[in-house]
Amino acid sequence: MSIPDAERPTLSKSTTSSTGPFLRTLNDWTDITLDDGLAENEARAQVQSLVRGIRLPWKTVKLTPQPVETMVMDVLQQELDDASYPDEYRTACMKCLRALSKARGIVPSSLFLLDTTREGENPVTGGGFADIWKGRLRDKQVCLKVLRVFGTEDEKVKVLREFCQEALVWRQLRHLNVLPFLGVSKELFAPRYCLISPWIVNGNLMSYLEAHPDHDRLTSLVQIAEGMKYLHSLDPPIVHADIRGANILVMDDLRCCLADFGLSLFAESQTLNSSSRMSKGSTRWLAPEYIDPDAVIDRAYVTARDIYAYGSTVVEIFTGEPPFGYIKNEPAVMLAVIAGRRPLRPQHLLQDGLWSLVMACLTASPSERPNAERISKVLAEGFLFVDSFSFSDGIFEHARRSLILSESATFSTGPLDRTLNSWTQIKLDDGRSEYVARAQIRSQVQSLIRDIPFPWMTVELTPQQVETVVMDALQQELDDPSCPDGYRTACTKCLRTLCKARNAVPSSLFLRDVTREEENPVGSGGFADIWRGRLHDTQVCLKVLRVFCPEEDQAKVLREICQEALVWRQLRHPNVLPFLGPILITTVLRRWFKLSKG
Repeated sequence: MSIPDAERPTLSKSTTSSTGPFLRTLNDWTDITLDDGLAENEARAQVQSLVRGIRLPWKTVKLTPQPVETMVMDVLQQELDDASYPDEYRTACMKCLRALSKARGIVPSSLFLLDTTREGENPVTGGGFADIWKGRLRDKQVCLKVLRVFGTEDEKVKVLREFCQEALVWRQLRHLNVLPFLGVSKELFAPRYCLISPWIVNGNLMSYLEAHPDHDRLTSLVQIAEGMKYLHSLDPPIVHADIRGANILVMDDLRCCLADFGLSLFAESQTLNSSSRMSKGSTRWLAPEYIDPDAVIDRAYVTARDIYAYGSTVVEIFTGEPPFGYIKNEPAVMLAVIAGRRPLRPQHLLQDGLWSLVMACLTASPSERPNAERISKVLAEGFLFVDSFSFSDGIFEHARRSLILSESATFSTGPLDRTLNSWTQIKLDDGRSEYVARAQIRSQVQSLIRDIPFPWMTVELTPQQVETVVMDALQQELDDPSCPDGYRTACTKCLRTLCKARNAVPSSLFLRDVTREEENPVGSGGFADIWRGRLHDTQVCLKVLRVFCPEEDQAKVLREICQEALVWRQLRHPNVLPFLGPILITTVLRRWFKLSKG
């Protein structure tokens, strides 16, 4: 059945070019023929016609007749290898290629390499799913990754499909920080297939660091981030899904490359059900949403699992041990991650700026983790802006320039007493008037929000004796409409985090001279009673939360009150009810009560 023109995909018109004349108009993949003497350009024209001419061609490509499936695969790969085609057309070809490969368990014939031999009688190493052999492709030493195939016929088919998936993903990648893919062989280890890549003498990053402890770890972090950024920038994005030290190889020029794409997936095809999450990925590097069976994963943030793994890999690189090395078994690690625990900070190795970045990568919410592009910028500009390189200084500078503030946000209420790089350094000097002391604290708070990345990740370190003054300073910043949006957002996050940790709100939110007018509430809901009251000469509504719970649960209720007060306090809109102070709102609700009574 022909698809109406209005429903055809809007591929660029430049894709309507052909390497030869169409034999006829094609309406479906079942129409493809492989006639004797059919020229290569005519076969290519048939595939081009279908990719251009039918809606969502990857949905029906598995209808391709078996006798022509290899030809179709080869043509689709040819189209992908032609960089002159528009991205939209290439994306459609990639989706068709993936769908057909998955359905038939095959890869394009152009991926198969001849003249490959193996060296030795035994593999040099092995992993959970494959053995690694040394081999030779003509005059070059290569790595042969041979997937193990054991079990039932269904399991063997599954392994073959996973092999094809890895080969297809890897074949499309071209980047300095991604290990090159050479091809596949089905002859060397028949009936098992093997993936062929360059042999890397230096091995993986962790073994290299053990042998060369003075290697520049910071440069490695930049290179890993660049490789990850490349994967996530593709259309559709590719999720590596197993970033860790063992899967980062060190090339002859000491450049780090991401390797092992056995678990890699195109972001749009990720299965989000809980049964598939826990079986794939290395537990100690695995993001909490892929461990917790009750977690809900937003497809828009599936690349965030790589970000979490990257943060864990930074810890691994600076300690030489896997994350949670002090926990011996994997189930205990899973429980720790679900409970909110994260790898310990390595001592004497990470500066505050880098650790703040790591903690941002390890945050529980995928949507709040920085993306790969942001990480790459933070690290790269650390090198760019600091002549005598101090990683901490570079991170602070980038945070000031890019993550938190615009240049217009460098205002201050007074001179800084010293350079601060941690909330623990805030102090209230004795002997000063309250006004001067508060101005001093506000200046220190401004300094920290400007100069450290993700300041809300460490604001809980604020000393208890100054917590109220810090909250008040943050609220003052939020009340200043001249503050740039990025700076205000950082202040809001800091205030929310500190209030939640200390069960408190800024003192400026509390109101005096409030009285209640009657002996009984005028209304009630599921969790609160509503009273009439008066603030000076204005009638107000008093919302009083009921606290009927054990003493140990009262702290939770208090946190919820603080959360509601903080959120409401920041809202300013004609169609949002104004907030005056904790449990106090204006006469708008009073009028509603009168109307509701008749």
